[in-house]
Amino acid sequence: MDREENGRFGKGNPGGPGRHPRSTEVAYMNALMEECDVETWRKIAKLAVEDAKGGDACAREWLGRYLIGAPKESAPNLVSVQLALLSEIDPVLMVYAKK
Repeated sequence: MDREENGRFGKGNPGGPGRHPRSTEVAYMNALMEECDVETWRKIAKLAVEDAKGGDACAREWLGRYLIGAPKESAPNLVSVQLALLSEIDPVLMVYAKK
């Protein structure tokens, strides 16, 4: 295998097939699936919903990641929002103006 100075494969080198799944990873996943069947997962989800309704921020965050995914953008800070309002710019549009 010819590699360049930075460690990358040289031009024209086909590389390899990549790393094959390790049996250890498969064994851990199988063990997890044996202990946490669908009914167990249903109980966990129900408890998380009840906890979230009761004000548990961690439960709300966990459910949010599973149900709608992690946010792709961070919310603007209060100073940015105030400056936008003073400049008569809609703060919601600030996210799209950055792109």
